[in-house]
Amino acid sequence: MREQNINFERVEQYNEWAHVETLHPLVSTFHYPDYLTVNAHIAHFKFYAIFLKIGMNGDIYYGNRKYDYKDGSLIFTKPGQIADLRHRGITYNPSGRVLIFHPDFLLGTPLAEKMKNFTFFSYDANEALILTPREREIVNQLYANIEEELHDMESLHRDQLIIANLELLLTYCVRFYDRQFATRSKENHSAISKLERLIYDYFSSKKPKYENYPNIQYYAEKLHLSPNYFGDLIKAEMGISALKFIHEKMIEIAKTRLVDNSLSINDIAYGMGFEYPQHFSRFFKKHVGCSPTDYRKLIMPSENP
Repeated sequence: MREQNINFERVEQYNEWAHVETLHPLVSTFHYPDYLTVNAHIAHFKFYAIFLKIGMNGDIYYGNRKYDYKDGSLIFTKPGQIADLRHRGITYNPSGRVLIFHPDFLLGTPLAEKMKNFTFFSYDANEALILTPREREIVNQLYANIEEELHDMESLHRDQLIIANLELLLTYCVRFYDRQFATRSKENHSAISKLERLIYDYFSSKKPKYENYPNIQYYAEKLHLSPNYFGDLIKAEMGISALKFIHEKMIEIAKTRLVDNSLSINDIAYGMGFEYPQHFSRFFKKHVGCSPTDYRKLIMPSENP
């Protein structure tokens, strides 16, 4: 059976699909009704969504990657993302809770500018937030607070209170992801070790002479991670940005090659993927504080008086 394509452009449209009442044109939160039965479908979202899993007998795919949708986990989508929901039977009954909000709801609020800081909206599906029981209680309470405000249609402060609870929820999710990074330290160290090997292997090959040195996207794909998750993992584990980590490894490699007097500065520059030697010199000086030539003189002073 071929999956149906559904374009969810409005909050009201998603509510109608789920057979729930629309209490606000730009925000909604609800438990999936027990009687809701759906077919496999590919969903195109034009709004933000946060799904809290309680139970579902189907699979979710982003691109070609399957997501293990465990109980007590959160998955985040942003406008423009696509989710492919497949089932093991003809139909299935989704179970869990969802919070959706349109970007227009944030217009003119401080939260609109802060949304770029919540990088987990760009994580891949297999990088979901797995909640502890206590974290799940907090998430459920904030969902309940928003739902309560949605029902209070006479309140002059309804939208303001929803925004406040929404921002609090997202901030908690940052903390929860920090905890998840910490509890997966062994797995994260393995990823960082693989990253180091990828960097060394790349610059030990002939690729840099024909390509520019690779960016974050390149290494994230090699590690089967989204760029944002990759960046946040490096930041949590190493305390520096992914780009800085990559550049530091490149400097280590460049320093090793500068010890070899048989290699000219130009040879090293091209071997590091720089199109022009002067670009390599600027890059090196920015990170080391001196030019490659001066560094070579420093570590290999002339034996002559």
